Amino acid sequence: MGGGPSGSSREPNLKSTLLGPDIPSAWLLQGEIMKFSYGLPAELLVTKHKSGARSRRGCRRFATAAEAIRFVVEDFPAISTLGAWMQVGNERFDVTDIHRLYESDDYPLRRRTR
Repeated sequence: MGGGPSGSSREPNLKSTLLGPDIPSAWLLQGEIMKFSYGLPAELLVTKHKSGARSRRGCRRFATAAEAIRFVVEDFPAISTLGAWMQVGNERFDVTDIHRLYESDDYPLRRRTR
């Protein structure tokens, strides 16, 4: 059970090789432009602030980030007052980021008319 080379080789992550280790998995390189991956699974985490400390309040999983974004913006806009964020792959997005992704021309779902 030593630290020898047998069995310890790991294939490099193609994205890390091309883009470097700091590129979040929520982003894809298309040509020379980074694009958000709306089709990846996402978790929405909600916290409540109590006396300066954050306590985890709940977690909801979505099949796609696009669905999580729509939920935050269209179905539950008051979530921004609770301290929520979305986790997609290794990347976290706060409510401001979520609204930017919703307003993006790349957002794949039909938006409700207001």
